[in-house]
Amino acid sequence: MGTHPLRPPGVDVRLDLPLFAFKSLHFLWCAVIKLGFHLTLLFSVFFIAKIAIAEQDSSSQQQKVVSETARLYLESNNGYQPGDLITESQIEELQHYLRKSLGKSPATHRGLLNRTLKDTAPLSRFFYREQGNQVLRSAAEKLGGYVKLEALSLEQKGRQALQRAISTGSEAEIVTMVEASRQNSSEKPTSEQKKTSPYHLRVIYTLEDFLEAAFAKSSEKIAL
Repeated sequence: MGTHPLRPPGVDVRLDLPLFAFKSLHFLWCAVIKLGFHLTLLFSVFFIAKIAIAEQDSSSQQQKVVSETARLYLESNNGYQPGDLITESQIEELQHYLRKSLGKSPATHRGLLNRTLKDTAPLSRFFYREQGNQVLRSAAEKLGGYVKLEALSLEQKGRQALQRAISTGSEAEIVTMVEASRQNSSEKPTSEQKKTSPYHLRVIYTLEDFLEAAFAKSSEKIAL
């Protein structure tokens, strides 16, 4: 009988067989554990993905329901038209209705009120004067929103122009003023132009602004 190269003479080689079998079983067990871990991880990722998709679909459905309900509520008020300026009291009443009708949702977040125009803001007063809504709504459509109109309402010359526009029923003068202001601003050196932070929270002027802010996908929503 030969001797094992790694054992002293007289030791039977067959004594190594149990050790070999143990190592083989240990290796196999480790492989099963590793395979089980990877399978568990794979199934976990799969189910998490399904849950995320379901939540996304639920959020999308919620947004559709809230948007339609909000639109119908505002249209039930006399005189409202899509694109109209909405103020703080209107948003507060709308949120109360949504909360009562549909329960809590991103659209009922009280922080949204901090981004709406006060009822006493100059632009709000101009808009809700007689015929003011028609003229300013038309001007906002041509200018891409109410931002520039609010800027005009905060200056004496701008307020005078807004008053004339409402009196004459024509938005031509204020559109011309804004376009001229844009041209002069674009001609200034870059260092003189006002820089806006990408994280700046925009003012809510319309129902569309309100819904966009409520269901924003970015982290801005959290910072309300």
